[in-house]
Amino acid sequence: MDDIPFLVPAFTAREKTTLLMLVPSSLILFLTGIAFAWFVVLPQGLRFFLTFSSDFVQPLLSMESYLNFVFMLVLPFGILFNLPLVFIVLAKLDLITSRMLAKKRKYIVLLAFITPTTDILSQCLLALPMIILLEMSRLIIRYGLHR
Repeated sequence: MDDIPFLVPAFTAREKTTLLMLVPSSLILFLTGIAFAWFVVLPQGLRFFLTFSSDFVQPLLSMESYLNFVFMLVLPFGILFNLPLVFIVLAKLDLITSRMLAKKRKYIVLLAFITPTTDILSQCLLALPMIILLEMSRLIIRYGLHR
């Protein structure tokens, strides 16, 4: 953290403004993704896995396996919810356009459903926000960046 005051004078006014917008936005989107996973996806995923119990088979959750499950389920949502910022930065660098995202939509939707989850419910709960974030990003790029 001691290096940050050293770096700040090296930024131009435009770079400082960009950082002041990107860093809080990224944090808010990350925390929103974690909250979505914690309050929506995690309860549904646990409910789904616990339905595999019967009179002869009872789920036995260890603290380590539970924490690994929670971590591996919640963290990707935090990262995923930063997708609009990634697309906006790529659009600012003229690497993508709104038209390009619209043209490649079917491939992106297909990739959204190819997720490293173990059940269809978690897969859909991860893919649907990805698709919504893609469309939000496309609209922001189209109307917000005047492309």
